[in-house]
Amino acid sequence: MYTGSEHVGNGAIRVQGGRSYEQQAGISGSASWQQPVNYPSGKALEASGGECGHDMRDDSRASDEMDTVCDLDLPDDYPEATVERDETVPPSALKQEEVEEGEEVEEDEEDEEDEEEEGGGEEGEEGEEESFSSSLKQRRSALSPTHRKQTAETRKIKACTRCRSQKLRCETDPEDPTGECIGCKTVSKTSKKTIHRMPCFRGKITDAILFRSGGLQLTRRWKGTEMKDVGDRINPEDVRTISFTLGICAEPIKVDVVAFQAQPGDVTARFWMASDGEHGVRRKKDLAHYCLADIQKTATYFEAYVKRNALKVLNNERAGGKLYPQDIIEKTYAHIIHRYHGLTKKSATTGSDEIEIRFMENIFILWFAMRHSTGSSWICGEELLGMKPETKDETYPLFGRVSVPRMILAQFDSINYNRLLTKYGKLVLSELEAIMSRRISSRWFSVYAGLFILLREASWISEDRYRHARSNYGQRIRYSIPAFVESLHESCNNLLQHWHYFNWGSWPSPADPFGRHKTQMGNTPAVDYHVAVEAYADASVQRQLNVWRRYKEGNGRVDKPTPPKVDGTMYEGRQVHYDWDHPFYWVSQLFEENWQPHPTYQRERE
Repeated sequence: MYTGSEHVGNGAIRVQGGRSYEQQAGISGSASWQQPVNYPSGKALEASGGECGHDMRDDSRASDEMDTVCDLDLPDDYPEATVERDETVPPSALKQEEVEEGEEVEEDEEDEEDEEEEGGGEEGEEGEEESFSSSLKQRRSALSPTHRKQTAETRKIKACTRCRSQKLRCETDPEDPTGECIGCKTVSKTSKKTIHRMPCFRGKITDAILFRSGGLQLTRRWKGTEMKDVGDRINPEDVRTISFTLGICAEPIKVDVVAFQAQPGDVTARFWMASDGEHGVRRKKDLAHYCLADIQKTATYFEAYVKRNALKVLNNERAGGKLYPQDIIEKTYAHIIHRYHGLTKKSATTGSDEIEIRFMENIFILWFAMRHSTGSSWICGEELLGMKPETKDETYPLFGRVSVPRMILAQFDSINYNRLLTKYGKLVLSELEAIMSRRISSRWFSVYAGLFILLREASWISEDRYRHARSNYGQRIRYSIPAFVESLHESCNNLLQHWHYFNWGSWPSPADPFGRHKTQMGNTPAVDYHVAVEAYADASVQRQLNVWRRYKEGNGRVDKPTPPKVDGTMYEGRQVHYDWDHPFYWVSQLFEENWQPHPTYQRERE
């Protein structure tokens, strides 16, 4: 985990002492990011009738602190949190909330976990923090049998965003257990006092699935993404070094490999679909039988490689293509990187700066690791392991190049998942959860930047799964690994649900330079604010938003986009109503007013 103090002049992210992930994090039972961290408190907002906007504040009392799992050791000058009490809740619900806050934590550990599952928390007034934290926390009576049963049910289905944020008991409707909770049903969706008009969504940001986890199914020697060396080596002393690339980084990946004896269940050839005939023809090209010489040594090297190159590759990212002018996605990425460099070059950084630096570094590393879970890699050095480039069959996905042997790819997929994706995915999502659950408005741009990158990457991954499906399955399914793409799209709605709860209200007009002070962006520096507003006003974003305006006005009717052709093959199934692969499909929803969850991909049933 970064301390925020190790920065290389050329913009690279330095590996700490060359240590492995386990050594660096000091993991024996649990990593440091798994320990709960209490953020400093800010003003708690209440209102008459259970509703309060930004102009109706009551600082009369401090509510209980909410524990959130986070990886950060926070400094004393961490930015103040701002919490909104937003919904018009009936008096009975408010009375229930007071009971929740004053009477209920259990004496045993299980019920303490139950309480966290039922709701989020509010922050007390900063001036009261010292006296509040110094006093002993009031012990609460044990849960009643009825509440214990309700808590157990809530832990299974999870509390909704609204109840968790306001620390309300999220009670299910006995007549509709899978529908809206009772609290969300009683909130007025038409009252002018209601700040959030959000659907009842059960889940946390940390539930989001951003990358696949089931392995490539290229061998039956191990299950899923286990990291293992391959036995049955033909000559262990004959170690060769190869260089390969995805074509996104100037520095190739260099690894030591050895030949092995293939077993039943090992995939040692590349298969693809050629667009011959009505349904296409499946073709095959045999590859050399090579595996990694030492998977643990390679894992340490690859983790350092990703950290060393993540920022440079993101800086060169051309989301709109090399032949086109820089689009708003690239401009946003450039500003995020510029902001990061500005923070690292400050003569004296605050604790808040250090936290943001670490968060940005984690985002950059996660992004580059996610890119290594997409695309096709090829050998780019002189050592080709006895193979020759394919120069006869132009339908071959890597025509004119030499594919990396399948077993090496299977092992690298396990390394990427275990050493990078899992670790940095948890770090990023935990930090987003912590910021948004506490409404820390001073970190508004950090949240915006993080979600912008993750949502753009979701479209990229969807596009890659579409390409892979055309190359391997022809016309019958839209995406390869359809269950993963389903979860990815549902996770995008999860992120957007929490974003719109955090960023409540309308976007200010780009023509009003002071409009942001009436919104959650009030504490955002002008230069960051203008980058976000430029994205909001961008023609590509507005075109995508217009699609959803017509969708709402037409009661769900939209013009069907034509699925693209990949190597002459086009998807011809039923999942053609929405362009989930469009670069702005998910990103544009950050700016959508009165947002509701959008339709997601549903796998084809054979």
